[in-house]
Amino acid sequence: MSLTPLFSFLLFLLFPLSLATQFPLPSGVQPEGVTFARGSNYFAADIRSGSIFLVDVASGLVTTAVAPIPGRIGGGIDASKDRLFVAGGGSFLPGVEPALHVYDIPTGTPIATCPTGGGSLVNDVIADKDFAFYTDSFLGVVYKLSISALPRCRFETIPLPTPAFKPEAGVFRANGIVKYKGGLIVANSELATPFFIDILNGNKAQRILPNGTTEGIDGLDIVRMKGGSLLYVTQNSLNRVSVWKLSIRGRRVSAKFVKNITSSGFNVPTTVAVKKNTLVVANAAFGSVPPTGPIDDDVRLNITAIHI
Repeated sequence: MSLTPLFSFLLFLLFPLSLATQFPLPSGVQPEGVTFARGSNYFAADIRSGSIFLVDVASGLVTTAVAPIPGRIGGGIDASKDRLFVAGGGSFLPGVEPALHVYDIPTGTPIATCPTGGGSLVNDVIADKDFAFYTDSFLGVVYKLSISALPRCRFETIPLPTPAFKPEAGVFRANGIVKYKGGLIVANSELATPFFIDILNGNKAQRILPNGTTEGIDGLDIVRMKGGSLLYVTQNSLNRVSVWKLSIRGRRVSAKFVKNITSSGFNVPTTVAVKKNTLVVANAAFGSVPPTGPIDDDVRLNITAIHI
């Protein structure tokens, strides 16, 4: 263990309720996706190489879970059982074919790569025991991938409502995604609000909050609790995570503001993972480090953990 992760680990133990702890990733890595793995470990996906790293926020140890593969990137990410589901980006990144990626966690080897075609940008993913749901920012759809059919690529394309999710090259609309009450909550980055997609009721869609409420909305996570689930919303350009209490009545979803979580350790957080009293974000630093072109050797991007 290097001195930097060790120092971060000691701070994390000494001041767990007040300090954000940063965990540097290897040189050249730009994290875009993060998800809970097990214990004190979280997966972080590199938007540049497609590498997946396992980060232990209790020890500071960073190891490679999936090695880089040419032509792939790591966007949003989710883990279910022994599988890792990764949104494969596309379109605006040179040499990258948009696809739905699935990896075997114990070995780090690919299980399936499912191309989504030209003009696509696969942004984020959420998985359960039966399906993985991937958002496409440019085409305005959600891909529903059958897990039981793997390694075959059997997926359904669910159109999102227009004009809110109108297909348009280069315009980021569908983004973060979580499951909620038999449906999906999908972030709309252009309108700066989440939508509920009721997949149990003909994929009917409803706007949860007024347009502009969650400026910079990106990745989402949800914590299910008695009395109402909590929705965590990364607001990348504002360097914060907002927390909303969800409720549903007659298939109508509403959200009540709880609090904002801010930290000097946030640097354009794009995704969030919450487990018990620990919140982890991926700091993509898009404001200062575009996802194309080289990263200076002295720049080390990171993920940040906070006790909440």
